[in-house]
Amino acid sequence: MKKTPFVLIGSLAMVLGQLPGSAPATSLQLPYGAYMPESGMELSAPVRPRGTVPDERIFRSGFESPVLVEQVTSYDDLDENYAGTNFHHNGVTYREVNEVSGIWPGPEGKPFGPGSIKEGGLGNQFVIEDAGLLFDDFPEFGSAPNVLNFGDLFFSTPGPNLSLGPLASVWMDLDENAESVSMALVYFENGPWGGLEVHLDAYLGDTLVGSDMIEITSDDPAGRDNITTNSLSIDGAQFDTLHLYSRRMSDGEFTAPRVMLDDLTLGRLRYVDTRVSTYDDLSEAHVGTQYAHNGVSYRDLNEVSGFWPGPDGEAFGPGAISDGGIGNQFVIEDAGLLFKDFPEFGSAPNVLNFGDLDFSTPGPNLSLGALASAWMDLNEAADAVEMAVVYFENGPWGGIELRLDAYLGETLVGNDVIAITSDDPNGRDNVAANSLSIAGVRFDTLHLYAVRASDGEYTVPRVMVDDLRLSVDVTPQR
Repeated sequence: MKKTPFVLIGSLAMVLGQLPGSAPATSLQLPYGAYMPESGMELSAPVRPRGTVPDERIFRSGFESPVLVEQVTSYDDLDENYAGTNFHHNGVTYREVNEVSGIWPGPEGKPFGPGSIKEGGLGNQFVIEDAGLLFDDFPEFGSAPNVLNFGDLFFSTPGPNLSLGPLASVWMDLDENAESVSMALVYFENGPWGGLEVHLDAYLGDTLVGSDMIEITSDDPAGRDNITTNSLSIDGAQFDTLHLYSRRMSDGEFTAPRVMLDDLTLGRLRYVDTRVSTYDDLSEAHVGTQYAHNGVSYRDLNEVSGFWPGPDGEAFGPGAISDGGIGNQFVIEDAGLLFKDFPEFGSAPNVLNFGDLDFSTPGPNLSLGALASAWMDLNEAADAVEMAVVYFENGPWGGIELRLDAYLGETLVGNDVIAITSDDPNGRDNVAANSLSIAGVRFDTLHLYAVRASDGEYTVPRVMVDDLRLSVDVTPQR
């Protein structure tokens, strides 16, 4: 769900369209601001892939500005299972787990060798573990339910039951160099675990370029194991390989604390070119059923069938009003009165509007157009998008979802949604402003559309769009 905007009462003077369901508005809601995702080029909005982090820099940075974009691997897209002695996932190759010799923790200090348990080692399997019960007690650790675990564990009870596996050493090779890394760890302390260190080293080729360390302590050497969480992180240097390992503080020998890993986050420096369509360089006019502007081709407006909002739910068809549709013309609208009272929305004076509107009073008077579906083809694939939208809520508009989908070719790669609400189904229309955004995926086509939340059928909120921002990764190959 979007953050709830606050309400301002203004003196907005508007001339509203004559299609069913429209009425004068007396208030406008302003957004708190764009909600930008970061994650594996995963910049997101409220509906976003797991692990994304809000960040506005990608859209605020200007032409070819550097941005650190984070890729988060949460392991939640994988099934609970053994992943083998090496495996590749999300741009990282994991290898050589526990292929070292060392000394078990505790006073007896028994030695272990490399490899599997049957070969005298700790276990050399990577394990995707459903650690759901752990997240019940530690909800701020990583991202539920899965973690990366280590050793030849036995799934006697698959599901959210879990065991912390032994970790002496593991290597991670990156498909692409990174400039920062962080990872969440959970491990045992107290009991025999005091005097151990968990290290993370970063390498560029064979050169050590950065490191971090956690010291495992024991306030009660004779006591029981105690689970704790922490994190390791490195930044400030470019690297292509990571080494996570454990050793005894007393002599530097490899040892084997019980450890699980989650939310491996890699930061990479990107150069981003942000292109903004404000529509302010165009004249107020109907621009046709399709038109091209600033690298975007707009097409297929309202060429769908669906149902009008409200209790009557009358059907509509595709195309122009004269053909039984809701209007298939794109319109550049001078919305000067909107910006006069609410300058924080978009950029004055023009917006992109929809439907077969009649300019009975050209100029800063405006109508919110009917939108069921519109497609946008990009001349150049982009990695992030944001658009400002203004629309009616309350009255008959509750239960509508305004959606933005991103496609690469015919493949859906990302989406965002605004749930239009109605606190007063019998009241008058209220104008609200918000934004839709998608990031972290490469796409070449956008679909902006509206459906009834109850059944997914196309419907017709009143909508205008401004400040379409497209960000393109222009990072030189290295």
